[in-house]
Amino acid sequence: MIDTVVWNSESRPCVDVKMRSTHLYNCFLIAVGTALILPGVVWAAPRSSNTDLPTVFVNVNVVPMNSNAILFGQTVVVRNGVISQIGPAQNTPIPQQANVVDGSGRFLMPGLTDAHIHLDALSHARPDFGDGPVFLLYGITSVVNLRGGPQQLEWRRRIQDGVLLGPNLYTAGEFINEPLENSPEEVRREVMRQKNAGYDVIKFHEIRNGRSVTTHGLSRPAYDEMNAIARSLSIPLIGHAPDLLGLQALLDNHQSLAHAGLLVPLYFFPRKGLLTFGLWSLTALGLMCFFTVTLFVAAAFRWLRERRVFYKPELVRSASLLGASLFIIVLWPGLGLLSGSLVFLIFLSILCLSVILLSGASVFECLRKWKSERTAGVFSLFALTVVVTASMAFGASLFYWVPIAWRASDPGIRRLAIKLRQAGISLEPTLVVYKTGSMILEGRSRDLLSDPVMSHIAPTLRDRWATIPKVKQPLQSRLVEFLFRRTLAVSERTTLALQKQGVPLILGTDTFGIPLCAPGKSAHDELKLLNDSGLTPYEVLRTATVNPAKFLRKDSEFGTVEVGKRADLLLLPANPLENLRALDDPLGVMIRGRWLTNAMLKQVIETTHYVTR
Repeated sequence: MIDTVVWNSESRPCVDVKMRSTHLYNCFLIAVGTALILPGVVWAAPRSSNTDLPTVFVNVNVVPMNSNAILFGQTVVVRNGVISQIGPAQNTPIPQQANVVDGSGRFLMPGLTDAHIHLDALSHARPDFGDGPVFLLYGITSVVNLRGGPQQLEWRRRIQDGVLLGPNLYTAGEFINEPLENSPEEVRREVMRQKNAGYDVIKFHEIRNGRSVTTHGLSRPAYDEMNAIARSLSIPLIGHAPDLLGLQALLDNHQSLAHAGLLVPLYFFPRKGLLTFGLWSLTALGLMCFFTVTLFVAAAFRWLRERRVFYKPELVRSASLLGASLFIIVLWPGLGLLSGSLVFLIFLSILCLSVILLSGASVFECLRKWKSERTAGVFSLFALTVVVTASMAFGASLFYWVPIAWRASDPGIRRLAIKLRQAGISLEPTLVVYKTGSMILEGRSRDLLSDPVMSHIAPTLRDRWATIPKVKQPLQSRLVEFLFRRTLAVSERTTLALQKQGVPLILGTDTFGIPLCAPGKSAHDELKLLNDSGLTPYEVLRTATVNPAKFLRKDSEFGTVEVGKRADLLLLPANPLENLRALDDPLGVMIRGRWLTNAMLKQVIETTHYVTR
């Protein structure tokens, strides 16, 4: 239980001194009436009865997040929504009249930020930002909506005015990408329009549904202009990767990424590399299959006719190349892709080198025979030509692909992290996206739906999530599930490497953007996944406090517990720097200087019909 009382100059509980005896009767009626009104209505009002008074956290342990340290036994004074004073409890006087929160044995840290949610109409979130109290219940005091419109701008204004109860809302406008914008001039106008309209961030993203679907993406000049004008206007830009333009375009433009998994098609498994490898490998494989089958048929006829073994060195070599081709083409993507296993990569590289050498030897011998057997039959000359072509094609494809495979090794990931750091790129890992996706494909949707947070989701949306169609083809389902799990694994390894190299990581969950990703709870799941990836609790908490504020260029306003910062605070029962589970059940949250206990928030959610029984 959190004790909140009003103190006078003698540091003892009393009523407000402004309340004169002539008004006692009226105040009594108001108090009785207020007690009978639904708490959800009370807390949706612009101000509660005591918000004009300062709020003081007494004898609390402060987790400031500007360093990996704790300030024990502090008094934190909040006035007009801003932290006005922090000091040792024994030396810091309590204002004459204040709402006092006993912080003994408790820990006060900045509120959390989920920098990747979706509140647009396509997300089917509650209207009028009705999910705001659920975010607060989990300690989320700021959110970044990455697709919005005038409606979200209006919600932001009403939240700031205290009319809507919810976290601070920062929002992007409509996605920027082809075909809505094509030329550099169109991109420039749209970025400027969104900036002038008051949006906080620009979102670059392919449009996959609706009337305008992205086909080929932005051209390099248009992509360059989008990033250049955003920088000149000092508005943050984040989004998906320019897959068709490649990694270098991303690095040159310093564009921040909304998902770690986007690096898979951009760096670990590049589309151009895949197409080149696949084209040459499958061509070689087809030729070798044709040649091998032809030789086996010829050998069968020879054996049936003469009862003698038909042996040709080309047959053995083609069969060897065929087996190696099948192994590499089928099992490399299946077992080795993004595995990062040094032993596997070395084994596969040795195998590929052997195949390349064998291919070279076959080419050399075939050319020699071709030259010496000019009078040979058409079949022999054709067979030799097929072997030469297939061997050269397959050897070239492996020579091209082996270095790409090594990108998934620890040195390869480290090189990528260094490049992203040098380019000044921030990244949202969104590991929970891949975790949730793999669970859905494993048929574990019911496990996600049984989580208590799902009772707070709008019934219509929960019903939609409960009827997610299953992939009809079992093979396709297993393949997609495998890709999700591999993407999660490589994203976790990449996230740790990025942290070690100093790349700013930002907590984002894609809440409402993907099925079964619930507000608040998904942020806690993401924090745990980051911790499991190897980040320390302090590093994990920075992704949800300091780093989002810096990315939004609002670090002078929030993100740490310091004098002058906005009072977005989270009171916890234990030290989160020792165990992130302290975040699971916060005692209360302060949003823009307004103190709400956990019990109050639960009551708001209950009485405003969030819970469907």
